Amino acid sequence: MPVPGQKVGLKIKRDDGIVVYFNGAEILRDNMPAGTITHNTYATATVDGSNETTFFFYEIPDTILTLGNNTIAVSLHQDRANSSDVSFD
Repeated sequence: MPVPGQKVGLKIKRDDGIVVYFNGAEILRDNMPAGTITHNTYATATVDGSNETTFFFYEIPDTILTLGNNTIAVSLHQDRANSSDVSFD
């Protein structure tokens, strides 16, 4: 469990959009439209320039952590079908 007062978060580099799930519940979406997300949903904009190589910090509530095993899943989305690149870290 986190130390009281310590931030819990994710550092993510993505091209183009992501949806992050923690223990089966969506906790974060970036560069994605509102509403239901499917495998065919496109990101809302192209990620280019320095944003392709920058890690962004997303604070998450420490209350989502449970004792024992936790599962994180990420859905990565392109902004269009013929996008020339994709990355996630």
